[in-house]
Amino acid sequence: MKRVIIALICCMISVGAYAQKPVNIGVRAGWAYSNLKIKQTNLKRDANGFSLGAFARVNIKKLYVEPAVNYAFMKGSSDDKQKINYIQVPIMLGYYIVDAKVAKIRGFIGPEADILAKDTKGAWDDVMKKVAWNGRVGIGVDIWKLTCDLDYKFAIGKTGDGVEKGKGVNLTVGFKIF
Repeated sequence: MKRVIIALICCMISVGAYAQKPVNIGVRAGWAYSNLKIKQTNLKRDANGFSLGAFARVNIKKLYVEPAVNYAFMKGSSDDKQKINYIQVPIMLGYYIVDAKVAKIRGFIGPEADILAKDTKGAWDDVMKKVAWNGRVGIGVDIWKLTCDLDYKFAIGKTGDGVEKGKGVNLTVGFKIF
């Protein structure tokens, strides 16, 4: 029994040391909401959905850089039930606000490219660009290998013809594999 307990303690220590590596790679999934307002018609287009993706976090003391690739599955809230899928490519620059052994709290900001992948009814094609540039600002919490982020997304470039700058919210939960 002593050997089992010693082996478990050694495994826990090695996992804790492994989690402190300068590069973390992981997967994430989450909920997403976006909103656009079209100037000519004063129509609002809302979309809700979820995203799946992968990230790499390069830790440099209290700072980190986190590129990621996510695939977002969005469904419009209007009566025609349009579906919009796009690829999100964010590159976040973050800072560890609280860097404790048990939990880490971090803030982040950075640009994101949203690439339109699929529009089932073509409803967005008339107003949206194929690539939209956005900014993200948010806060995250890491506990062991679990990571949770909440961020606000806003357009930083022209989203499309006659479209006021869009905005959105993302809530993701991830797991650091390495």
